[in-house]
Amino acid sequence: MGVPVLFSLEPRSRVEELYDFRGELGELVDVYNSGRVAVVLGLRRMGKSSLVRSFLNSYGIPHVMIDVRRIIINEGRVSVRGFFNELSRALGDFLERNEDFRGRLVRYLSRIRGVSVSLSPPSVSLSWGRANRVPLTELLNAINEVAEDLGRKVVLAIDEAQELRGIGLSIPTLVAYIYDNLGSVVTIITGSQVGLMYDVLGLYEPDSPLYGRVV
Repeated sequence: MGVPVLFSLEPRSRVEELYDFRGELGELVDVYNSGRVAVVLGLRRMGKSSLVRSFLNSYGIPHVMIDVRRIIINEGRVSVRGFFNELSRALGDFLERNEDFRGRLVRYLSRIRGVSVSLSPPSVSLSWGRANRVPLTELLNAINEVAEDLGRKVVLAIDEAQELRGIGLSIPTLVAYIYDNLGSVVTIITGSQVGLMYDVLGLYEPDSPLYGRVV
C-alpha cells in the first residue's frame, strides 16, 4: 500500500497532519475494533510510519511501538540486545503514557524473570542474555491480562519488521501466538521491502504459522 507524505519527509504523528489517508485510517480503525492483525506495506518515505503513529496517537490507543530503525541507529545492526533494549524503551513509554495500566502492569511485570521496573520515572529494563532472557510470551500475556481487566485493547506495532529476520525472531510465530491466545492485543506491522515481507510473513504458505488467518 503506497501512501503520500504531506509536504515533509518527517514522520507525522497526528491525523490532522496527514493528507488523503481517510481510507487507510478507516481500515486501521476496523482492524482495531474487530480484527487482530494489520500489515502496512509500502516503499520507504511513503508514509507508513506516519499513518500508524497518527492513528495510534489521534485515537488515544494504548500501544507498544517497536521501531526497528532505532535499533540499527543505536547498534549499527539489528541484534538481540538491540531488540530487547528497544522493547524496554517502548514498554517504559507505555507505562508513562498510560496511567490506568501502570499499577497493574508493573505488578505483573515484576513477577517475570529478567524484568526490572521503576516508577520514578516509569522505566523497564529487560535482560537479553541467553541465561536470563525475558520470555516474550510472558510479557505479552501480562499486557493482555491487564488490558482484559480494563476492558481495553493494546496495539503492538513493529515498524520495519522485516529487519528482525536476522536475530532469529520469527514474526509469523509471534503474530500467530498473539492472534490465537491474546484477545486484547492487536498487531500492526509495517514493512518497506514488500516482497520480502510477503516471504517473511508467509501468508500464502501452508507451512507458515499465519497461513489461513485473517490479516
